[in-house]
Amino acid sequence: MNEQTAALLQNLADKLGTTSQYLWAVLVKQAPIYSVITLVEYVAFALLLTALYRFRVPVGKFIKAWFETEEITAFIFCVVAGLTLVTLILSCLFSVSPMLTGFLNPEYWALKEVMNAVKK
Repeated sequence: MNEQTAALLQNLADKLGTTSQYLWAVLVKQAPIYSVITLVEYVAFALLLTALYRFRVPVGKFIKAWFETEEITAFIFCVVAGLTLVTLILSCLFSVSPMLTGFLNPEYWALKEVMNAVKK
């Protein structure tokens, strides 16, 4: 860790009322935990996509029947569901790098967290 990073870490530690060594140790330990949580989210999302694919015929029939009875609410539901699905996919794509960094290089992940916290 260079002097500038140590100063940033000390500044953040002072704001939080702790020591920089303790803060750094906590952040390094948090990196794999963050990565595991993200991986569990990926598994849950994959299970959701698998369930949607597995039950696509009954869900399609249900939505088609819904469109026949209440077109507006069914349309709103489809738009909201589609936007949610796109958001989840983009979220997964953008969080792959931090997840891998947390597993493979926790010190770098911790440094990025310190830099993000100091920027705010």
